[in-house]
Amino acid sequence: MFIEALFSICFVMVVICSLVGFMINTVLNYGQIIGDMGQKIMFNQLRMLVESDLFVRRRSEFSVATNGKERFCIGFWEQSDGEKKYLIYDFLTLPASSTIIKFYRSCFNQDALTSLETSSYCWMLISKISKGEYEMQNQPKYIVDYSQFCQGHIEEDGDLIKLKLGDYRYAF
Repeated sequence: MFIEALFSICFVMVVICSLVGFMINTVLNYGQIIGDMGQKIMFNQLRMLVESDLFVRRRSEFSVATNGKERFCIGFWEQSDGEKKYLIYDFLTLPASSTIIKFYRSCFNQDALTSLETSSYCWMLISKISKGEYEMQNQPKYIVDYSQFCQGHIEEDGDLIKLKLGDYRYAF
């Protein structure tokens, strides 16, 4: 009788430990799935923003500028919310590599383009990018950092700059 009770208690302990292990494993897998979905959502939102900027709201040709090493930027005019704006996509790659490590998006709206304080800076930057001259931006109020969501590569192919963001490819 004592052995049967001991055996029953051991069996119950094994079943409880198995259930607890299963529950912990399920919770950990669920947390990883949620984290992966969050990253995919952020990447897809970035892709939608880029494609809306490039293909829906863009109202000019692209201007491409590089410092010849690891910095590239793309500038263009867009129309959104009834307002004409100038957008700059600024990319930084690893030295001697094509891997993107930083991606910044800057937007100069009509207020910035006509303000006494900022218009000279904005127009100077637009002018340099239009000429193909890269200029480091130094006004953080216009810059939004999307680096944490940007996984990709940039390659130069003659006059073309090929941009690969995830599974999507663009050429400028």
